[in-house]
Amino acid sequence: MNLIDDFKKYRDPHGLNGLYTDGTIGHSTQNGALFTLEYLIILLGSDLPDSVKQQEIHRLKQVYLMLERFPGVSIRFPGSNEFDSMDNTGAIATFSGLVDDGNFSKRSYEHGANTRAEGIDQSQDKDNSNKYYRLAWWVNLCRKPRFFWNNNTPSLFCFNGWHGRSPGHVAYLKMTAGKWVGPLGQFAILVSQFLGCFQKVGNTDARKLPYCNWQYLKGRNFLWKLAYKLWCFILMKQYKNGMIDVYKIYYGDPNHPIHSYSKPYQP
Repeated sequence: MNLIDDFKKYRDPHGLNGLYTDGTIGHSTQNGALFTLEYLIILLGSDLPDSVKQQEIHRLKQVYLMLERFPGVSIRFPGSNEFDSMDNTGAIATFSGLVDDGNFSKRSYEHGANTRAEGIDQSQDKDNSNKYYRLAWWVNLCRKPRFFWNNNTPSLFCFNGWHGRSPGHVAYLKMTAGKWVGPLGQFAILVSQFLGCFQKVGNTDARKLPYCNWQYLKGRNFLWKLAYKLWCFILMKQYKNGMIDVYKIYYGDPNHPIHSYSKPYQP
């Protein structure tokens, strides 16, 4: 058995990696895009032949394409109509920047920048959508809100899809799309990356997506690589074995291959 085979039994029928398995196949999960990215990072850092890695990357590109209901707008898993999470969309952006020339990020950023709310979606979490529409209106300088991703009715504002409430997320999406990001945008990304360091150690969610995003950011230039090393220094102070401990707490299942193949951090 090898890395790919060991992870395969945790792969759901759509090709996404998950938390659980019945012994032969994995179960669908709401955060499959993020879990699959964590697998990809381990794959990229492995000593498998490049030809094998490229074959697996090609498969994963098709899997991620299945998560795109509208151009640049994702769903949690094929067939789902639930608004996607910022963790998942951030993971897809990182995937896009790492191995897909930023193609999804380009479509996603253009959708967010060019789609203005023509109303408020009442289908999911309508209380928060109604409540925060006015704030989104002010944030967009008293114009119809932008930077929301509604995978049911793209032109209707939805709070859960309003990822524009995170300046760091939007700037990161723009960066992975290959677009120029100014100093303020880069600062917003940096703040977003380090915010989780101040969360309680039990909050492993706060470390998982930033760690994935660093795999793209550290390749930008030496300043981002230095920032990554600082983040890893803090991580190792909080978790003796770095990401190995983070994954052990989060995944739980002692048989999950992520425990066997993870490194304290990916240098």
